[in-house]
Amino acid sequence: MLHLNLQAFGESLVCCLFSREWNVRETALRRLSKDINTVFLEGSSTQNMAAFEAGCSLLSMMCGDPVYRVYVAALVCINFYYEFSPTFVNLINIHNSSS
Repeated sequence: MLHLNLQAFGESLVCCLFSREWNVRETALRRLSKDINTVFLEGSSTQNMAAFEAGCSLLSMMCGDPVYRVYVAALVCINFYYEFSPTFVNLINIHNSSS
């Protein structure tokens, strides 16, 4: 799954999410929130589905972070995902129909 995360969001962002420093993780989540629009609107449907799955995986991990500020940043990022939910529902439907 790490390979999908690196492909979807880049090595720099993913490495920051795994940092020992909480402020680096928080900043990476804020950057992820800002990059969601770009990542999901510029790729093909296959790339978008992979990015969606990778993002969900990262966010589920980050929601378990013991630092409150990182946890809140993860929730804010999930909210950005939710805002794009009509796009994601279409992606999931496309993915399921092609399987």
